[in-house]
Amino acid sequence: VIYNGIDLADWSPAPRDPDLARELGIPSDAPVAGILAMLRPEKDHATFLRAAARVLERVPDARFLVVGEGVEREKLERLAGELSLGDRVVFTGRRTDVPRLLSLFDVSVLCSTTVETFPMSFLEAMAMGKPLVTTRVGGVPEMIEEGENGFVVEPRDVDGLADALTRVLADRDHARRMGERSLALVKERFSMERMVRDTESLLASWRDA
Repeated sequence: VIYNGIDLADWSPAPRDPDLARELGIPSDAPVAGILAMLRPEKDHATFLRAAARVLERVPDARFLVVGEGVEREKLERLAGELSLGDRVVFTGRRTDVPRLLSLFDVSVLCSTTVETFPMSFLEAMAMGKPLVTTRVGGVPEMIEEGENGFVVEPRDVDGLADALTRVLADRDHARRMGERSLALVKERFSMERMVRDTESLLASWRDA
């Protein structure tokens, strides 16, 4: 298997951007879970919001960022209101400053139900040293060493997602170690250099066959 690769020259760990945190109303010390995806039904942001409500019972200072735009936004904002999430969830809309946004994340999340291949958004998060929590869809679980750099849960499993997010957000030291493992993994397996090297090896094997 030849995985997608990311140019590590463009992505690296960075401290939380204080100006952006203030712009979005994120306290400097709040643990943050973020989801970066188009607001479409198959991305299942509703499960993320329902899990957020349960996480707040155990991590009351947590914040949740929904980064992206799409047809589901109005519906999701209504759901956030019904769940009484208030200022604990921030819908950023479409943004182009992805590295700044990822600097705010303590964990990067995907909740897709049916469609996902090998998302660059997760490779970018890994390159910035972020733990991952994802549903078991497509090739995404191949980015995860369970419990080491993230957690995999079943699609639409609100309780499972809430438990995984709580394990990361409630223990910042553990989250930091998981993020370090994410960075090591992306360097080992998912860099642009690794993709080129593996492609060249495959082509050479075909020539020699």
